[in-house]
Amino acid sequence: MEDYVPLSVLRMVYDSSRKLYSLRIMASIRPSALAEITSVFAKHNINILCIELGARSTSDERGTAFLVVDFTKSAMDVEQIIKELEGLPSVLEVKLMDPSIPGLIIDTGHFPLIIGPWRGIIFRVEFSSTLSKALGEN
Repeated sequence: MEDYVPLSVLRMVYDSSRKLYSLRIMASIRPSALAEITSVFAKHNINILCIELGARSTSDERGTAFLVVDFTKSAMDVEQIIKELEGLPSVLEVKLMDPSIPGLIIDTGHFPLIIGPWRGIIFRVEFSSTLSKALGEN
């Protein structure tokens, strides 16, 4: 296993041949919460393609999970799964983030980017070097 693995901050999946959905789940932070949530997907043969977890601070009592899930091999529909998730003791809220184009999932729920207490912005390396040169000329 490699010591370092690149992190893609572009959260996007496209496959028009699959039944893809993205969900944002707010849940209580407790030891079994993630296991409860993921077991619903496993039970119904739903593949989790991406999961992003987090809380704003260590003192938060709730956290958010962003998931990209593939229902292609499942007999369930997304509304049935949402109802089942909402019935879990740790789940506070489930939001379906509808794709504007079938099969295209873009994470629009994680904005703005923050770095500690500050808002952040990410530039491609090529852009930042061009910006640096332009600022140096002024």
